[in-house]
Amino acid sequence: MLVKYLKLRYELQKQEIARIRVWPGADASFTLYDDDGRTYAYEKDGGRVTRLGWDDRAGKLTADGPVAWTGPVDALVKVTGR
Repeated sequence: MLVKYLKLRYELQKQEIARIRVWPGADASFTLYDDDGRTYAYEKDGGRVTRLGWDDRAGKLTADGPVAWTGPVDALVKVTGR
């Protein structure tokens, strides 16, 4: 699984996910970590964690936790090699 972000236009802009690419063949998992990008607050409260899971048999990506994108996750997924 590869997570690609949109290009930032300025330093303090919040990163948004542009695409999640998946190469099928096995189940997979990925943990996204997000913080404010400016302070050391993550040392105290840990930021936000989203766990992504790819179910190869179902051909479906799931997300557990606060999402780091807008819209349905299916719109971000690009399965390569199928």
